[in-house]
Amino acid sequence: MHNNRLQAIAQQYEISDTLVQRLNILQQFEVVILCDDSNSMNTPVNGTAGTCWNELHAIVKIVVDISTVFDSNGVDVHFLNWPPKLNVTDSQQIVESFAQRPQGLTTLTPTLRRIFQTGASKPNNSKRLLLVVFVATNGAPTDNHGNVDIQSLENLMRNERQANRVTQSSKALIGAVDRQMDAIDEYGDNNKRW
Repeated sequence: MHNNRLQAIAQQYEISDTLVQRLNILQQFEVVILCDDSNSMNTPVNGTAGTCWNELHAIVKIVVDISTVFDSNGVDVHFLNWPPKLNVTDSQQIVESFAQRPQGLTTLTPTLRRIFQTGASKPNNSKRLLLVVFVATNGAPTDNHGNVDIQSLENLMRNERQANRVTQSSKALIGAVDRQMDAIDEYGDNNKRW
């Protein structure tokens, strides 16, 4: 059943067959999305009438559509400054969140810490083996006072999260998605030139 739905999504978003095959690995993951809803997301995207916030909405919609193929309980969509939307099973459920204008700081570290500490990130409290967090931001992480604080984020990622839960397959998935996004960016750049 999920193969037909995945193929329809792949066709809708023009996802290559190679990447579709790799997406099946998402069956092993509890997917969480962390969205930057800070002031900087109001920044216009070069060459378009849209903003970073509009672009993020489109990306989150795709991630939700794909992830829910493998997890009927839905995905959790977290924001840096707003309450999360939990168990999102349809990308239409996030429309209201993205109708608001982004505002606030880029408090990435405390929000990630909360995500890592939830039941979804604890193997004995979840039916899933691994947690994958898609972080979408355009700014440097800040503390609660607006000061850039990269060191706290590095400490969280190196020492506090469950680093032993990162697998080769998750690294391969991230690498494949990253290469696909590079191709999308290059395609967009080429279209701007013409």
